[in-house]
Amino acid sequence: MPHVMLGNTSAIAVITDPETGVKTRHRFTNIEQSTSSLSIAEPDLFGQMRDVVNLWRDMSDAAPGWIESDDEALTAALRAHFQCGARPADWEHVINGPPATKLIEVPAAAPVSPAEEVPTEEVPNGEE
Repeated sequence: MPHVMLGNTSAIAVITDPETGVKTRHRFTNIEQSTSSLSIAEPDLFGQMRDVVNLWRDMSDAAPGWIESDDEALTAALRAHFQCGARPADWEHVINGPPATKLIEVPAAAPVSPAEEVPTEEVPNGEE
């Protein structure tokens, strides 16, 4: 089970209203940067990528500042997807006091689903 750490520079919380089931996104106002940690149970790289991308949408409304993982292939794939690199030497996990939030007007993102198979047309030999 790969373990992934991501640098979060725009931390959010998705809160579900227990009466209506409506989800709203709230920005943490006192978290400058933090480290988000995930353990992914999916056995294949595609499933691992899908789970990290879906979970990240409920943790941040910006791409991670950096990504580290104990799985090299997953690390490389996530860094390419989010267009970021390794943890900078000066990274600090900064939270000032207990969590404080404010409502932000950003709709919850739709989850990433497995890619649909795209049919390919067969080209007979010698034809283009």
